[in-house]
Amino acid sequence: MPKYLKCFLVGIIILYISLCGIVYFVQEKLIFFPEQIDLQYAFKFEEPFEEHFIATDDGIQLNLLHFEAQQTRGAVLHFHGNA
Repeated sequence: MPKYLKCFLVGIIILYISLCGIVYFVQEKLIFFPEQIDLQYAFKFEEPFEEHFIATDDGIQLNLLHFEAQQTRGAVLHFHGNA
């Protein structure tokens, strides 16, 4: 195999590994875009629901919406990403 082809392949491999490392370390910023809403914001849904707030140890307040179905076969816990 010619020397320039080996150098090219090694360069591509190093670039790929570098990009994978960068994506690994910034994945949370790529997936989750924190969006703050006003505490007085009123959610509107057709189904009845309860709104709760959970305080974490580091001072962050999480918002929780609880929808209860009449007939259930399990539970769904949904964390929205950036979409």
